[in-house]
Amino acid sequence: MKARATVLSENSVFSNLGAMAEHGWAVFLETDQGNFLFDTGQGKVLLNNAKVFKKNYSSIKRIWN
Repeated sequence: MKARATVLSENSVFSNLGAMAEHGWAVFLETDQGNFLFDTGQGKVLLNNAKVFKKNYSSIKRIWN
């Protein structure tokens, strides 16, 4: 299975204009079986950062928290 991981939430942000940081960690996983969210961090920056990284938040099939 191939997968691509994009960190949506992290304690710091470097050179990603428009992305916001917060305490916690969240990863958007794109796989052959669909898209998944691993952890949600605090959840306050997820929608903003998904938009910045051009990830379709509504395509998430499951959230592992």
